[in-house]
Amino acid sequence: MTSRQIVMLCLCTITMGISTAIAEMHAFTLEDGRALEAEIIDYNAKLGKVTLKRMDGKRIPVPSNIFIEADQEYIHEWDAAKAFSSDRFLKIFCDDEKIKERKEEKYKDISDTEGNVEKTLMKITAFEHIGYEITLQNMNQTAINGVRMEYNIYYEQSKESYEKPVADQKTFTDKITLPSLMGKKKTLVMTKGVEIHNDNINSINWVSGRARVGGKGEVHGMRARIYMKTSSGREIMREFCHPVSLSLGKFPWKD
Repeated sequence: MTSRQIVMLCLCTITMGISTAIAEMHAFTLEDGRALEAEIIDYNAKLGKVTLKRMDGKRIPVPSNIFIEADQEYIHEWDAAKAFSSDRFLKIFCDDEKIKERKEEKYKDISDTEGNVEKTLMKITAFEHIGYEITLQNMNQTAINGVRMEYNIYYEQSKESYEKPVADQKTFTDKITLPSLMGKKKTLVMTKGVEIHNDNINSINWVSGRARVGGKGEVHGMRARIYMKTSSGREIMREFCHPVSLSLGKFPWKD
């Protein structure tokens, strides 16, 4: 098991429509019905103040509650999208976990030259079920809603053989619908696991004299994408991997 570490993005942070999801002109409506077209520059959730940039370029800080409810929701979503796209405000931790393990033993009756039969242990197979524990830490005040995750777990497995074993490269793909990432909170999720096994073989007593080689399994790592869907239908995406050295060339994203 590796020690817990913050997952630095193995690629640059990848975003889909992030510029339009966070920075765009919006038609705000005040409670008295007046309209204002402006772009959000900053939002302080603690103070409840939003800084807007008007069409003429002038920046104005105003209380967010002077706008109608729909625009206040828009401001909150802008703040959540900004946090989601930044590894400063949405920190991602990842660790591989041994979910469960078991062993199987295989015996064979071996006869000596005098006809005596001895039950001999021929193989011990150790099975491990490996998954990933992911922590999403929202450092922002505003909750992040509408988040989902897709992930790939890359692993290999060979079978016992009289020849040189050939490892079968495998990819397990699944999805997770995430709960709201509450402000100033950590959200813990667990992926499903993949099973690998390693054989410890006793080949001395085979009459043929041919030595068997046991099967071996290894989990290489995981790659994940998290998406946030905005009210306008746009999706912002971030990608991360564990370990951070996981090769994109050898282990590319698979839908």
